[in-house]
Amino acid sequence: MKMGNVLVSLDVGTMKTSIVVAEAIESGLVIRSFASVESSGVIRGSVVDIEKARKPIADAISQASRCAKLRLKQAIVTLGSPLMNSISMHSIADAPQKNSVFSHSHILSILEDARKISMPEGIRIIDCEISSLTIDGKPISGEIGRETFSRVEADIMVFVAKEAVIENLKSAVEKSGLEVIGCIPSSIAAAEALVAKEDRCSGVALLDIGAGKSDMIIFENMCPRYHVCVPFGGENVTHDIMVGLDVTHREAERLKLKYGCAMEKMIPKDAKIDVPNIHGSGKRAIEHRYLAAIMEARLEEIFALLKKKLQEKGVSLFGTGLNSKIIVSGGTAMTPGIVELVERVFNLKAEVRLAASGSNVPDAMKTHDYAVAFGAICVFLERLMTIRRIDATRSKIATMLTKVKNRLLQKL
Repeated sequence: MKMGNVLVSLDVGTMKTSIVVAEAIESGLVIRSFASVESSGVIRGSVVDIEKARKPIADAISQASRCAKLRLKQAIVTLGSPLMNSISMHSIADAPQKNSVFSHSHILSILEDARKISMPEGIRIIDCEISSLTIDGKPISGEIGRETFSRVEADIMVFVAKEAVIENLKSAVEKSGLEVIGCIPSSIAAAEALVAKEDRCSGVALLDIGAGKSDMIIFENMCPRYHVCVPFGGENVTHDIMVGLDVTHREAERLKLKYGCAMEKMIPKDAKIDVPNIHGSGKRAIEHRYLAAIMEARLEEIFALLKKKLQEKGVSLFGTGLNSKIIVSGGTAMTPGIVELVERVFNLKAEVRLAASGSNVPDAMKTHDYAVAFGAICVFLERLMTIRRIDATRSKIATMLTKVKNRLLQKL
C-alpha cells in the first residue's frame, strides 16, 4: 500500500482519543484500522498538559499502526475546544476577465484570501467555510454549474482559536511521532460524518454534546451558516451528580450511564436507586427522579445557553429555514429523554445520530467515538480531490496552450 493513499485522523477529546486510518481508492475510502483510548491532559477539548496528552495519543497511534501494518507518518487533527470561535466575513470579487467561467478554483481563491485576513495577536485561523454564495446577484446552492460571471459575493465562516490551544495539540501529536498536516473543526467533521446532504440542503442543526463542551452548527443550502459553542458538557453533568448525591466522581459517572435520564417526568414516582455512602460503608436508597432532576437541570441550562448565543448572532431557529430537524450527537446524546428535552428547549424536531453509516464503515467503528475522526478524513479527502481536479484542469489548459503556441510558431 502506498503511504500517499493513506489518510490518518486524530480526534483528541476530553474523555477519548480516537484515531482512524483509511486508504483512498478510486471507489472511495477503505478503513484500514481504528482505535480509541482514554484521554489524559485534556480539559474541555484543549490540551493543557502536553506530556500527559502525548501518551494516550501515542498508544492510539501504536494500536492503529499495528492493526494496519503501516508506519504512520502524518495526521489530520480535529479541534473542538470552546476556546475556538467562528467569525463571519463578506467577500466580493470581480471576474478576472470577460466571460470567465465560475469554478471550484474561484472558491479556493476566495477561501485562500479569507485565510490571509489579519487576526488579533495570539489568535490564529484554523479553517474557512463558505456560508453562502451569490453569483451576479443570484444565490447559488448545491453543486456549482459552469456559468460565466462578472462578480461573486460570498459569506465566509472563519474558525479561529488561541495559538496556544493549536500549538499544544500540535506538539502533543508531533511528540507522538506524527506530523500534523491539517486541522479541521470538530463540528465540520462531525457534520460530514453524521448529516446527510439532503438534510444539509433543506436546513438542519447538529448539536454535539461532548464531555467538556457543547456546540451547535446550522446548515442551510449545503453550507454552514451559524456556529456556537459553550464550555459545558457531559463532565459538568457528572460533577453535578457527584455534588448533588455526595458520591465519588467514578460513582457519579456510573450512575449517569446506568440510571441517567434527561427528563425527570419520565421516571416513575416510586422508583428508587441504591447509592453508596461516600464517607463509610453500605448504601442508601434515593429517589431515581432526583438523579434525573439533576441531569435535566444542567442539560437544559446548556441548551438554553446555546440558544441564547444563537439569538445573540441574530438567529431565530424558527426563521432559519430549518425545515428538517436538530440532530443530536456525542456521548451524552445516548441519555434517555435527550430528544424530548432538546425538542422542548428549541421547539424543533430532534433525533439522535451517533455514528457514521455506510458500507465502508466497519460495524465496530459505528459508535460516537469515531464519528469526528472519520468525518475529518472525508472532509480532507474531498478538499484534496478538488485541488487535484483543479490542478489537472490547469495542466490540460497549459498543454493545450503550448500546442497552440507551437503550431503558430510553425506557421511563422
